[in-house]
Amino acid sequence: MKAGKSPAVGPLPPGLPAGRHRIRDRDRLREVIERLAGLPERNLEVLFPTLDPDLFDRPRLQQVLRLRIARRRRLQVRILVRDLDESLRRGHRLVALAREFPSHAAIRRLEASTRERLDECFLIVDERCCLHRRPLNDPDTLLCCDGTPLPRSLRHRFDALWEPAETPTELRRLYL
Repeated sequence: MKAGKSPAVGPLPPGLPAGRHRIRDRDRLREVIERLAGLPERNLEVLFPTLDPDLFDRPRLQQVLRLRIARRRRLQVRILVRDLDESLRRGHRLVALAREFPSHAAIRRLEASTRERLDECFLIVDERCCLHRRPLNDPDTLLCCDGTPLPRSLRHRFDALWEPAETPTELRRLYL
């Protein structure tokens, strides 16, 4: 391996275009999110300011995740958001999914000191593929499936934010 080159981080998910692609169109972003949600073997991590209903409160996305969790019993879906209040009031589909599969899906609110500094969002599939937007107001979202370490470095950042994050009491309820 040449000096300065990073090793590939494992095989890419099948069916996704290899490389890096800019996504500007919101409909295309929604389609890519649903496609990525059906791919993880072990982990799906999501960091967004809110659970944007246009992107995440979709019957198709809920169906894809429910099916993936049923087929991959070791799959962990972890979602971090700045603000969850509106999603809890509206009855968001991903909130329902977290309640339905508490051993496989979790949603936490970012720690107060981190909320205002959040200037990026991302979605990571098994440290192999990711969506990334930085800064938040950038119209483009990067789809990275090129075997570089970006998904892994985002995963490390996610883990550091996850530990101090809060599980809202509304999600701790036991539904029988």
